[in-house]
Amino acid sequence: MIIWQGLGDTQNVATSVGNLATVLRTQGKISQAAIFYEQAAYLNQIVGSKPNMARSLYGLGTVKLHQGNFEVAITYYKRGLTLSEELGDKNIILNALNGMGRAYLFLNSLNQAFLFTKRGLDIAREIDNKDSIINMLINLAHVTLAQKKYYKAGLLFKESLTTLRNFSMMRLIPECLEGFAIFFIMQQHLTDAIHLWSHAQKLRKTCRVPVLPTDNWLCEKHVTETRTHLDEDTWQQAWETGQKMSLEEAIDYALEHVLVDERIVGEEARQETDY
Repeated sequence: MIIWQGLGDTQNVATSVGNLATVLRTQGKISQAAIFYEQAAYLNQIVGSKPNMARSLYGLGTVKLHQGNFEVAITYYKRGLTLSEELGDKNIILNALNGMGRAYLFLNSLNQAFLFTKRGLDIAREIDNKDSIINMLINLAHVTLAQKKYYKAGLLFKESLTTLRNFSMMRLIPECLEGFAIFFIMQQHLTDAIHLWSHAQKLRKTCRVPVLPTDNWLCEKHVTETRTHLDEDTWQQAWETGQKMSLEEAIDYALEHVLVDERIVGEEARQETDY
């Protein structure tokens, strides 16, 4: 970046600043990332780079999402979506749709969350973008879980984890297992939930996957609630069981236990399940 600055190459400076912002964001350094995304957006506006501006808008939306400014995040995502649709860049479109779906989920605007995430899933499948397919599946599972459509949520979590296993995509497995944990908590299968939550935290540490604010907002309140329903010894034993599991054992455990509750495998199973 310093070399490009010395040469007066604003375009490459903007690209380097945007790349640095993305690295910081993925490391969980949200405040620092926000500063560099703002700089990148300013520089991209000067040089008129629409593709890089679309990426900067997505980045700004994502840091605002992690800072809890959901309405502002949506504004950035919408601007990025409009620009990426103009460019016809489906990968940038996917980023914007994924972010908007997550933001609407946190605002509890579940119909909007479903529509944007479902649209993203359709595009991701069309272009066979595996990362985006899994992200959209996990997000859609959270949306349907919030809608109390438990059978559909279970199917979505199963598909996402099965795909992750098949393609050995380690960095997304912790988030997926945390989704299973929330699913089990909402079914009152608390020790099952703690097993998977525990293993997800072990994986995050092993694979150096940071816990982002949105991860905490989705999961932390549910896990905290389990302590009010389980005595300390039971909770600790469940945690230790999760720590001792191998990755394959944790995945098998999640897939085998997700749709066994007779309360959800009944009438709901016979309803429309297309997604």
